[in-house]
Amino acid sequence: MNRIVIATHNRKKAGEMLTILSRSLPGVEWLTLADFPEAPEPEETGTTYEENARIKAESACRATGLPSVADDAGLEIDALGGEPGLYSKRFAGEETPFPEKMGIILERMAGLEGEARAARFRCWVAIARPDQKTEAFEGICEGHIGQTLEGEGGFGYDPIFVVRENGRTMATLTADEKHAVSHRGKVLALVTERLQQILTTPPKTAGSAPIQVKLREEYITLGQLLKVADVIQTGGEAKAWLADNSALINGEPDNRRGRKIRPGDRVEFPNGTVVDAV
Repeated sequence: MNRIVIATHNRKKAGEMLTILSRSLPGVEWLTLADFPEAPEPEETGTTYEENARIKAESACRATGLPSVADDAGLEIDALGGEPGLYSKRFAGEETPFPEKMGIILERMAGLEGEARAARFRCWVAIARPDQKTEAFEGICEGHIGQTLEGEGGFGYDPIFVVRENGRTMATLTADEKHAVSHRGKVLALVTERLQQILTTPPKTAGSAPIQVKLREEYITLGQLLKVADVIQTGGEAKAWLADNSALINGEPDNRRGRKIRPGDRVEFPNGTVVDAV
């Protein structure tokens, strides 16, 4: 059985992520950092959610030797210049209870109405694997800040965040309702798709050398590269790779059909084929 670590000590967050991921990937044994007491808690020194998600995923991967997923998320309030944002957990002091943090926010927003209360939850999730390049994905949930706390579900700032799609606070939604619209639910849907690709892709044969393709022009497009018969022989799978962003260009997912491939670029396909443009 494949084992993957959810890189968090936060029980509520781990439970939410586990619920979403395990439904689509039932053949995986999911672990958390609670299963690895020796795993360090890395400092979140990044200046973006993505950087912090990568830091946490890579730290867990190094400590456990297993593929790891980690997230970093925050509440961005337009009227407060994007606060609490990247520092949502540490806003008004890390030890300050969330009801007090939310009370401070509501006090600062007193008198504001309508679009002036616009806000969003933003979440990045990173996948780190041993000896592989870390990948990261983003999910956003738009809404606004309510006038009062409402609901007892969820965690964090959920009681003051009203979801645009249904006009209810995140804290009043059932787990399934929340996962369908939340920032974390949206980004984990992308992560699930990528993990399914990783888990079902046969490992590359050890020692197989990259295929070199000599370009006759300054560049060719990725779509043209897929038509090179002696490089890809997978039938209809090639088009799916373009659609689901599963090929890597120089280690990064970028599968626009018109993406220019130039000499020096490396393209890695899900079936293990590696192509070097020369």
